Amino acid sequence: MSGRWRLFLWPFSLVYRGFVLLWDIYWRLAPKVKLPCKVISVGNIVAGGTGKTPIVIHIANLAARAGFKTAVVAKGYKRIEKGLIELDDKSNWLDAGDEPLEIFQNNKDVRVYVAGSKTKAARKAAIDGAELIIIDDGFQHRKLDRDVDIVCLDQTKPLGPGGYLPMGLLREGPLALKRANIIIYTSCDDLSARGKHMINMNFQAKIFRSSSSIIGFTHLKSKESFNVDDIVSKKPIAFCGICVPVKFKRSLEKVNIKPRKFICFKDHHRYTQRDIDMLKEEAMCYGADCILTTNKDAVKIGGFDFGNIDVYFSVLEIEVSDASIFEKLLGL
Repeated sequence: MSGRWRLFLWPFSLVYRGFVLLWDIYWRLAPKVKLPCKVISVGNIVAGGTGKTPIVIHIANLAARAGFKTAVVAKGYKRIEKGLIELDDKSNWLDAGDEPLEIFQNNKDVRVYVAGSKTKAARKAAIDGAELIIIDDGFQHRKLDRDVDIVCLDQTKPLGPGGYLPMGLLREGPLALKRANIIIYTSCDDLSARGKHMINMNFQAKIFRSSSSIIGFTHLKSKESFNVDDIVSKKPIAFCGICVPVKFKRSLEKVNIKPRKFICFKDHHRYTQRDIDMLKEEAMCYGADCILTTNKDAVKIGGFDFGNIDVYFSVLEIEVSDASIFEKLLGL
């Protein structure tokens, strides 16, 4: 963003910051909704791009493996259906949102509820017998009491480009991190090293680092699984519609996959057949024999006609430093 635009947006950021301060005062005093089960919130203080959804999936998988009846509640950004729904095998991203559908398809043992009110969704999950509820993007949703409050920060740029919305990407200032029990610095290549951009504040939160890596691919149509080596030998192009596209590109490069063309769409992009036709044309132009994308994008493109070209989406593995301590703090 240019300096001129930042100067123009600065007064709006001041108003937003004032609203955040009043909101904080209100929720310090307001009563909370207490549910009869364990509640874990996973959120951020920066609008997008912190790797929150993979962490939600990771914790949900840990909880399910530990024997908890696990549920995730989310708002479902950009979905069309506005009522409360529980996802099932017939759910699509237009009704549920791309990230909730991604979470659901990752582990069918985890129930996923979507509603405009996360409190309403969480209450329904508790009524349905959930023993552990994960609030996706829950740090600012303070109406729900929680046992553990987790904040994800990208260690390369924990506060984004700086400044409150809309001048910057801050939803809340760094002092809000005092509410967190756990801070996870994501995008860490080395889990044992402290990132040079990490915030140095004397908070009570326990600090962890996480990394993500591609461990395989799934064919979009057949759902057949493939090893990374199966794709390395191919000639792909790649595309994604996520908040920080370069993360997907770097994750491909880390496993020695170098796309002949890398195409970016906006985060939460609603794909059309025209987009798909453009991707097919690019693949033909660059002599590609397949197309690679992310799991988040894959949930939105399954119904389109890609012709004879194969499409694969990446399968991620999440690692968190001091895993046993992390799981103990979560009560798993």
